[in-house]
Amino acid sequence: MMTEPRLTIVSCGSFREDLETLQEEGLLQGVDVVYTEPCLKERPRKLEELLKERIEEVKESSHKILVIYGDGCFLDTSDFSRGIDDLIAETGCDYGRIREHSCIEMMLSDEAKEELSDGMKIYWMMPAWVEHKNEVFEEWDAGKRNQTFPQNDMAIVVDSRGYYEDLLEKDPEKILEFSDWMGIPLDARAITLDRFKELLLAALKKLREA
Repeated sequence: MMTEPRLTIVSCGSFREDLETLQEEGLLQGVDVVYTEPCLKERPRKLEELLKERIEEVKESSHKILVIYGDGCFLDTSDFSRGIDDLIAETGCDYGRIREHSCIEMMLSDEAKEELSDGMKIYWMMPAWVEHKNEVFEEWDAGKRNQTFPQNDMAIVVDSRGYYEDLLEKDPEKILEFSDWMGIPLDARAITLDRFKELLLAALKKLREA
């Protein structure tokens, strides 16, 4: 009798609450989940170190690994041809990946982004980017901020868990300070996990059948 392959998800910590919600719904039964720190895109060497570390921790006990990092999440500044798949392949694990550009595209389709943007140019963010601002942007000086944020009309947090509303109630100063730091307004849009769930389950199915 053929046994089900043991699967482990190695995910960016930005998805922790979302994956925990799906676990509570019973959608990830038999799948282990481990996390790196959230929001490591701006710290590529730390991303490489922690992602490889997590994969090494689980690859001996897992037949297959689903990595939840997007195409654009890793930029090797010393070798621009080396991407996230090259990094993962160096561990020698049997893996799959949700093949979207970033966490935002895993949450929102292009059509949904266009609808939510309402004709404005948006800097899209996950709740974890607000929650861990000091770590995410720890090396950003005023020059980099001015080159990045003001070219957008506003920043929007794509929020599947009511994080922004809670923050607005409990610590509105944090929102105002972040908005002032960026130099553009900060707001949020409530979304569902439907797209992420669909992409995740399809990736797990493909990995099982590979």
